[in-house]
Amino acid sequence: MKPRITVQAASAPRMARQSPVMGIIGLIIGVPTLFLFWIPLLGWLMMMAGLGISITGLVIGKQNGQPMGLAIAAVVLNSIPLAIHIAIAILVILLARVLQIALSELLPF
Repeated sequence: MKPRITVQAASAPRMARQSPVMGIIGLIIGVPTLFLFWIPLLGWLMMMAGLGISITGLVIGKQNGQPMGLAIAAVVLNSIPLAIHIAIAILVILLARVLQIALSELLPF
């Protein structure tokens, strides 16, 4: 009697299983980033790491047809501090320009 050889179907590819995990990691990084984004180096590192991991999870999930809800939420959550940083930078630039114009009108030189 010969032993029977059975072939089992392979489970989901490794990259496909990483999409929800990357979304969860992006959310875990994103929550403290909302509170710590104002710290100069730490905030930027956390924000960029969270965005990078979240976008990677989004791309992998889209390529493999996996659910992308967690990755989308992580991208949005990590984008909020970035939007705040951009808004503050624009306001500082506008304030500097207004002060420059005001001082040029007040001072004779």
